[in-house]
Amino acid sequence: RPQRSRDVKASRSGTVVFRNKDFLDMGTTVIIDHNDGFMTVYAGLMDVSVKPGDAVERGSAIAQARSDDAIRFQIRKGAVSQNPYFYLSQ
Repeated sequence: RPQRSRDVKASRSGTVVFRNKDFLDMGTTVIIDHNDGFMTVYAGLMDVSVKPGDAVERGSAIAQARSDDAIRFQIRKGAVSQNPYFYLSQ
C-alpha cells in the first residue's frame, strides 16, 4: 500500500530562517520567524518546499508529512518553548 502524505502548513505568516535535514535527531526541521519575537518549529518533515529567506503566508504548504506519522510542532517566544494551547484556535 503506497504511503499517503498530507500538507504541513505554516501556522502564521513569516520568514523561513532555518532548514536542516537531521536537526537534533528530530528529522528534517524548518523554523519560521514571525517577526514579533515568536517562531514556530516544524520537525519530522518530508518533501520540504521552502528554504531560508522564503516568505510564507499563513496556511501555505511548507512541506509534506506521511499521513501515519506525527510531526513535532513548537511555538517559541525567543528561546523559550510555549504551550501551543494558549496560541492556537480550538
